[in-house]
Amino acid sequence: SIDKIFFWDPAMAGEAQLQIALMLVQGVKIETGTNLNVPGYESLTKLDGYDNVFVGNAALEADANTVSQY
Repeated sequence: SIDKIFFWDPAMAGEAQLQIALMLVQGVKIETGTNLNVPGYESLTKLDGYDNVFVGNAALEADANTVSQY
């Protein structure tokens, strides 16, 4: 059985992507520790094995007790 699921808020992920695009247009280098000023994306980390893939810490989780929040 499934006890817990993990997912991301697409609106927040979209905000993070827009912020990255804006920063790149402005000439800002995206690197480990970059703060996108979006909840869960305040300190990006580089994904191992990739040169240009960075992740935040914005995963949401739901179980039988919290699923009604979503």
